[in-house]
Amino acid sequence: MKMQRISDNIVFEDFFLKELLNWFKFKFFKWVDTLSCHNCMGECYNNGSRVSSYPQISRIEIHKCKICKYENEFPRYTDPEALLYSRKGRCGEWANCFTLICRSIGFDARLVYDDTDHVWTEIWSVAHNRWIHADACEAVMDQPLIYEKGWGKKLSYIIAFSKDEIQDVTWRYTRNYEQAMKLRKYCSEETLALFLRKLNEERQTSEGYSSVRRKFVLKRCVIELANMINAPPGHEKSVEDYKNEADYVGRTSGSLAWRMSRGEFVSPTHEVAQWYIPDGIAKFELTYDVTTDTYTTINIATKETLETRQKWQKGVEHVDGNIFRKEELDWKMVYLARSPGFEFGKITWTLMVTENSKAYIKSVKLQAQATTFSGAVIQWQVEGFFAGKTIEKRKVLAVDDCQNFETVDLWGAVKISVSAILTGDTGDLSWQHAQLFRQSLNKHHKREPSLLIQVELANLSG
Repeated sequence: MKMQRISDNIVFEDFFLKELLNWFKFKFFKWVDTLSCHNCMGECYNNGSRVSSYPQISRIEIHKCKICKYENEFPRYTDPEALLYSRKGRCGEWANCFTLICRSIGFDARLVYDDTDHVWTEIWSVAHNRWIHADACEAVMDQPLIYEKGWGKKLSYIIAFSKDEIQDVTWRYTRNYEQAMKLRKYCSEETLALFLRKLNEERQTSEGYSSVRRKFVLKRCVIELANMINAPPGHEKSVEDYKNEADYVGRTSGSLAWRMSRGEFVSPTHEVAQWYIPDGIAKFELTYDVTTDTYTTINIATKETLETRQKWQKGVEHVDGNIFRKEELDWKMVYLARSPGFEFGKITWTLMVTENSKAYIKSVKLQAQATTFSGAVIQWQVEGFFAGKTIEKRKVLAVDDCQNFETVDLWGAVKISVSAILTGDTGDLSWQHAQLFRQSLNKHHKREPSLLIQVELANLSG
């Protein structure tokens, strides 16, 4: 594939690969934890597996229906061609099929196996002169530290396989060199290096293997090893993404209970975030869209966009209850919820006038989407903070209707906090029964703002 350069650091294929990852995850392939019963559509559970007589299938899982007891078969295909038709599975199937598609459209791609149980893809970039990490399950690229920094994995062996070579690439994916070395116990490092070298020589000197290709692969291998040796683990100089460690989050593929049982759900660290209302603005509006996970602030008088922030965590001052953003790909819905095991959850957004400003708040308007099931409850409250000479005064208002709330009872406040409190219900799925901002992911669905906070201001000098 010929690289079309857009700038010194960006090529068209970077954008294309990102779009391919999104298409594969959200439109083409489906994650399977357990099947729905083929007989009665009831919920199933994994009841073991049996050996398959077909070479294209590694094993056949048996998913037994909780209602009618019918045993449903789930073949775990290793043949990527078969996966183009089944279009479902877990990380092995995802990486296998995605790598096939990448190769079919001209990418030089290889499979990457993590001994702690995960598989993904790497793409060789001619423009960047390095391998680029691409995980179809997560729809992320060029974030090799996601497993260690986001998922909390303790990595040991990570091996890349291609039609040309086998390479130990562990040092691209870890910064904890000493810990990884302690966990590498299968054989000595020298034995592993000699074994991989032997396999590569056998492949690259086999009948029909091009001498031109061999020369290219050897040169590429030297460049890759130099990158991993010359830079500290996890610090390949060309990977700019390492500068944004706060963006690494826990695993998103698979059910939450499954991810938590594997220790791969790590709640993102939260930094206090507040919204400042610039001087000279009469009406200020903050909105959040859960479908795009984006905040926007607007000067209502001029309709000017003042600021945008990506990710819901970047706009909240306080979080309790291990809140996370849940995407239901089968129902095409998205919302914020408590994590399993948490009976209480709270999120607080804070807006304030700038320091030394003479402005104060006249009125507050709130509109928010909230959905509850069973005995779950979502309560809202608005708190005003008033600047006093000796002590800050506060006033708390309960919100009776979050979809249409407006008040002037916080007149004179210099700061307000809007809080949503998620409580109620019991049982394994109680966390899912209080859904904040539940909305459809369907692009054609009419959307209202998930959250709207509108503030009218006045000036003390006026």
